[in-house]
This record gives sequence, C-alpha cells and structure tokens, in this order.
Amino acid sequence: MTAATAHGRAPVAERLAAGRAARDEGIDQATHAADPRTILAIDAEIRKANESGERWSANDIRDQFPVTDEHLVGARVRAAGLRRPREQYPVDRVQSSLASTHAHEIRVWQGAAAYEAAQRAAEAAEQQRRDPVAAVRATDTDAGLFTLLDEGGTG
Repeated sequence: MTAATAHGRAPVAERLAAGRAARDEGIDQATHAADPRTILAIDAEIRKANESGERWSANDIRDQFPVTDEHLVGARVRAAGLRRPREQYPVDRVQSSLASTHAHEIRVWQGAAAYEAAQRAAEAAEQQRRDPVAAVRATDTDAGLFTLLDEGGTG
C-alpha cells in the first residue's frame, strides 16, 4: 500500500484520470443541451478568430455569447483544438475570466495558418543564422547567378 492510498486517497494518476473524465462528461452535457444554432454560431466565431491570425482565448469568444451556458464556449474551443487537420495551436496560457473557474489558466490559441507561417519564418531565420549562404541560395530566384559564382565566374 502506498502512502497516498494509506490515507484513503487514490493515486495521482487515478485522480487525474477521474478529473479528465468529469471534464469530458461536462463538455458532453453542455454540448448536448445546447441549441445547434448556438453551437454553429460559436464555431463560426472560433473560425473567425483562427482566420484573424491573432492570438485568442475562450475569454474572447465567451464575451460574444453572454446568454449562453459559459461552459459551452470552452467545450467548443476544446473540440476545435482537437480536430484534424489542425485548425489552431495552443501558444500560451491566460487566466480564465469565468468566475466559476476561480481564475484557473486556459489556453491561448492561434489559427493554424498564422502559427505555421510563424514557425516557417522562425525556421528560416534559424537556418540563415546557421548558414547564411545556404539560406540565400534557398530563397534566391536567380539560381543561375550562384552557379556562375560557384564555378568561378564573375556574374
């Protein structure tokens, strides 16, 4: 018997699994109880936030649906975050503005197109830092100039 179970508490892994199961059950309840038109409207706002290229959180979406069950927005954001191909990526955390969450942290998201473009730019910058000549060759549209120079030509 471990110290955790000796005091009547389940092991951490079991408590975490139970917490995730309760979260998922709550998400399912909020989704199934909602008007499908509201779900579509929330999903449209999530899509709009992703297409903006800006970073956003459920707080931003929730503010647009003040009469909706506040848990439904989080459920829809989570669903969008799990869809494949990716629609959005988690990029940070921020405190929830929902009073019932007691200011716990929620994810900040960025739409896939903007996130992936930023990743490509960061990779290109890192490549240029490591090998400036190769980076220029990879982006130069006049590859023939480099062929001449590499062969000892004057360009």
